[in-house]
Amino acid sequence: MTQQNIWYKFIQRAKLPLELAGLSIAAILLLKDVDQLIKTIIPEIPKINSSIGEKTMFPSGKISSEKKLGMEDFNNKRFSSSIYQFRKSLNSYKNDPETVIFLNNAIAKQTKILNKTG
Repeated sequence: MTQQNIWYKFIQRAKLPLELAGLSIAAILLLKDVDQLIKTIIPEIPKINSSIGEKTMFPSGKISSEKKLGMEDFNNKRFSSSIYQFRKSLNSYKNDPETVIFLNNAIAKQTKILNKTG
């Protein structure tokens, strides 16, 4: 068997593993470039605040005193009191979706507590 035939057989046997290795390296490099591309397009991803009732998502907006008390009560795990305060706030500001969400979350927390003890 000649030297040329040995290399030919080696390449034929190693073709699939070499192709897979090449594709893997290409995928890794592509993913790295995609991450860099995203950072270039969106230089600073905005930080998303989250809250279920302990703080407002809109600190620059108008917040009723009842809503503030409800958030404090919620944060201190006084859910029945926070329910009362959120409902009181909604009597004055009926179109406040955040307060509705906070109220529903307080009701859910209170229900969970009552179901554990009852």
